[in-house]
Amino acid sequence: GMGRTAQGYLWCYRDPACGTVAFDWRLGRGHEGPLEFLGLDDAAVKPSIKLIQCDGYSAYEALSRRYHEIRLGACLAHIRRKFFEAREQSPEVGDAILKLIGKLYLVEASMRAGPRRPDICRILIRTGHARPHLKQLKEKILSEHGRHLPKSKLGEALDYALGQWEQFERYLSEGRLDIDNNAVENLIRPAKLGLKNYLFIGNAEAGPASALLYTLIANCREQRIDAERYFEEALRRMPVNATQEQAADLTPTKLAPLIRELQPQPAWREKSTSVSQS
Repeated sequence: GMGRTAQGYLWCYRDPACGTVAFDWRLGRGHEGPLEFLGLDDAAVKPSIKLIQCDGYSAYEALSRRYHEIRLGACLAHIRRKFFEAREQSPEVGDAILKLIGKLYLVEASMRAGPRRPDICRILIRTGHARPHLKQLKEKILSEHGRHLPKSKLGEALDYALGQWEQFERYLSEGRLDIDNNAVENLIRPAKLGLKNYLFIGNAEAGPASALLYTLIANCREQRIDAERYFEEALRRMPVNATQEQAADLTPTKLAPLIRELQPQPAWREKSTSVSQS
């Protein structure tokens, strides 16, 4: 009814403690969306969420400014991406910084080789092995900052890294944080592929239904169960005129043990690891 196409946004949330995922459909990119979704739109409500890992998008900064109890954790993948894109202009500097970032990822890879360690173990390992590389990385970034045009790709990468540094460094003392939020980036990839393939979602009213389907499929992936088999079992068990409580018993998390018994598990890749929007 607007006479032209409009844009909508899928916001993705993931709880790393239990691996649950939720997509939320919004018509805008402002911080009002996360405020409402996280139950923070009532100014009298104290936030139960204390830590959010995300990229440097301004909406998250607005969220943390409004609620000082909420701290942000940055994403090294977003920092790295900007230096990777700047390699064409300044290959020597870009390669040196990427090499130091690679050393930080090697520390994480060694921890991911086995079962997930308790938070305190992750803190101790990062303190002993990652902190020296982090110090070298910061020194390199500071030594290059101001030596390149602010609007050049390298200048923007340096500014972005320093602007995110305090939040990124927080992963050393917070075992709950991952080095990046690639777990969420991987979850939104199907939506981005869909965007390129079918281009249009139809209309704004189709957004919440799409968000629900993406939520269910993403949780199937997190639970490592086949999505098609999940829908078969959930729909077969869904009562006519089901209540919210009855539907809540048929989520991928609830049905995952049953589906694993019914069907052999496919080979899944281990994923690295949280808010993002596309």
